[in-house]
Amino acid sequence: MRRIWIILKLVYLYLGYFLVGFPEEYFHIKKGNYFVDLGWHHRAIRNYKKALRESDEPHIRSTPGYWSGHCYSRTGIPVDSVEHYSNARDRIRDPRIDIGLAMSEFDRGNKVVTAIVITISKAIQILLTYQSELNKI
Repeated sequence: MRRIWIILKLVYLYLGYFLVGFPEEYFHIKKGNYFVDLGWHHRAIRNYKKALRESDEPHIRSTPGYWSGHCYSRTGIPVDSVEHYSNARDRIRDPRIDIGLAMSEFDRGNKVVTAIVITISKAIQILLTYQSELNKI
């Protein structure tokens, strides 16, 4: 039943893209997300790559970078996963990206980098938690 619902959402997305004219990067990111939900990781990767080509905005470019890293990780390609997570991390700081990068580095066999990335991610989370108080200073 869940698969049918996701496929219906894909049909709706295509209708919106062709009839209404959704932005290209939005279309590919949403389509990639639906493919991840269906477990079609190779198709999701193709769509995230298309979204990366379509936009130069950092907050948009970080999303497909994160999901591409996730998909490469799920398909057992940690080298490409690390590359995409690193590119996403350069554009925007998000603990989910750091954790994905650490997991991919661990899969690649690099335990030292994994420990460093997790420590940095924890520090970023602490700073984000107290950001409003730091702005008062």
